[in-house]
Amino acid sequence: MRNDKPIFFTVFLAIFLCACDPSTKHRKIIQNDSDYDVVLLLEGQAAAGYKSDSILVGSHSQITIFEISSRERVYEYKNCDIYLDSIRTRIVGNDTLNITMNLRDGSNWEYFLLKETRRKGGECDCRIQIRNEDIQ
Repeated sequence: MRNDKPIFFTVFLAIFLCACDPSTKHRKIIQNDSDYDVVLLLEGQAAAGYKSDSILVGSHSQITIFEISSRERVYEYKNCDIYLDSIRTRIVGNDTLNITMNLRDGSNWEYFLLKETRRKGGECDCRIQIRNEDIQ
C-alpha cells in the first residue's frame, strides 16, 4: 500500500506558505479636473510597465496609467514614486500652455489606502490631480 502522507503534507505546506504572503493591487491615476485635454508622453525603461507610452486624459476625467498586482505590502507604495525618465505633457489644441507641476515628483501625488488585509496586503492608489491653475 502506498503512503500518500508525504505528498499531501507537501501540497498542504505549499498552499499554506503561499497564503501567508500579502497580495496587493496598486494603481496610479491621473485625475484631470481642468478644462483642457492633456496628452502625457511617458519615457524611460520603466515605461514598459505603464498602460501606454502616450496617454490622452480628457478634461474632467481620470485614467489609470499604471496597475500592478504584487506580493508587496500596501505601505510599500506610499511614496508614490514614478519610475520614469521623463513625463512630457502637451495641452491638446494649445501649443502655448503646459502643465507647471512636476508629474514625476512623488510629493505631488496623493496616496489612498482603499483596503488592507490582515497580512498588510490590499488595494491602494496614488493619484495626481490636474487643475486649471496647474496649466499656464
